[in-house]
Amino acid sequence: MEKLLITTLGAGSKGRDGEGDYETTNYILEGKKYSSTLSSLPIINHYKINKVFFIGTSGSMWDNLYLRVGGENEEYLGLLIEKKADKNLREEDLEELERTIDNHLNSQGSKCILIDYAKNDEDEIWDNFEKIIKIQEYLSGDEEIYLDITHGFRYMPILNIFALEFLSQLNEKLKPKKIFYAMLDKKYSPIVDFSIFFELLEWAKAVEEMENFASLNRLVTLARGKIKEEELKGLKEMEEAFKIANMSAIHKALKNLNAKLDHLKENDNKVIKLLIPNIEKFIKELYTPTLSEFQFKLARFFEDKHNFALAYIAFAEAIVTYICEKRELGECTKKEIRDEVKKIIREGNEYPFDSKRRKLARLYKKISFIRNGIAHQITTNNPKLNIENFPKYYKEVRKLLKETF
Repeated sequence: MEKLLITTLGAGSKGRDGEGDYETTNYILEGKKYSSTLSSLPIINHYKINKVFFIGTSGSMWDNLYLRVGGENEEYLGLLIEKKADKNLREEDLEELERTIDNHLNSQGSKCILIDYAKNDEDEIWDNFEKIIKIQEYLSGDEEIYLDITHGFRYMPILNIFALEFLSQLNEKLKPKKIFYAMLDKKYSPIVDFSIFFELLEWAKAVEEMENFASLNRLVTLARGKIKEEELKGLKEMEEAFKIANMSAIHKALKNLNAKLDHLKENDNKVIKLLIPNIEKFIKELYTPTLSEFQFKLARFFEDKHNFALAYIAFAEAIVTYICEKRELGECTKKEIRDEVKKIIREGNEYPFDSKRRKLARLYKKISFIRNGIAHQITTNNPKLNIENFPKYYKEVRKLLKETF
């Protein structure tokens, strides 16, 4: 897998010759010392980078970079200096620099990307953002990406981070492995990796997906290697149960995970510690010892998330499970027992017209009709009406069940 570094190049400080440069410092990277002016050079050496995308303005020190990567063509160097001074440098003028960078890395594919000066102008900010995200056109998707924002100027560091985050949402392979910033000092300048904050965003998205869509796929992926195998197994069980929408399996997984919450809270990972309250809230919101009450909670959960298909399925099954539990008919997940309960519900039609049992039977018939239409893709009545009626049906059913069983 190729390693790609995306980094910025500023104008530097003017020296006696009038040309820009950065001061030499001892960059410290993972305990190793590198003497350099540019933070990108130690990163290239340390991680064996294969190609680099340098981002800068027409006034950035491209001439200085050319010398740093072994450039020897005096005529070309003069052209860079002249064009930079006149602020009319074009990307075509940087093609020889790109080839020189490739030679320095003994590889191919490095790019020099010109952006505008980074003034406080909304149109220019957007133009620069678009130029940065065009980086994806040069990628195969198999690169391991590193981002260095040390020499970023004005808003460029944050724009680079947002651009990469945007691209990684479209393609997860474009997520940076590390994000570097060097704490510049005259003597020692530690290069710090801030990628943990990208990871924090991933965890936040994982929790959001769990809370809004009952999807635990991202959470399970992130948790591998960061929590104990026993707790990970509990998350995986719940993920699989939600994927197949098996309510009894979800209930069992929630019960097991609820019992392991105290162990999860003891995890030393700083990110997990931050998000444990959200995971706990999700489990507590849904978990209850009885299967019927869990199914009712699940129905309200899906209603709240505007997933009325699963809300009706959970609701219809909750009614059957509730009666099964109240009548103590045995294992409520067995088909023959659930069929027996449905027969008990239908018998309510034989009660007097205004009786609560008959009202429940008629209401269950409506709900079951909608549920079957969803499950078997049969044309039913107006979907909009079904959505609007759900809260009313739910309230009426809960009341009738309590009064009749």
